[in-house]
Amino acid sequence: MARSDRDPRHRVDPIALIGLIVGLAFREESAQAAQAVVFVLLAFLGGVFAQSVAPPGALRIIVQASPSYHLVVLARCAVGGESDVAGSILALVIITVIVGAATIFLYRRFA
Repeated sequence: MARSDRDPRHRVDPIALIGLIVGLAFREESAQAAQAVVFVLLAFLGGVFAQSVAPPGALRIIVQASPSYHLVVLARCAVGGESDVAGSILALVIITVIVGAATIFLYRRFA
């Protein structure tokens, strides 16, 4: 069976990479709790539970650096029929490269 580029199993997800980083950085006894905290924080920052209003100053930078924020923007654009998604796609690519490099570094260091 030939590999398809459209097959979702061959894509890299920045949130999965963050999960790998947390799993590598914490001991096995505390990794699950740490992942729960990280993913809930990412969900709140990204506006998964409620549409976030524009936060002030430095918090806006933190929110917009979150991969969940850009995934929520893409989902809302898909549902709302908007087509201005280039900024979020570019941000997700950049975040994925940065988080992927950190994952490789931690894997080589701890594994």
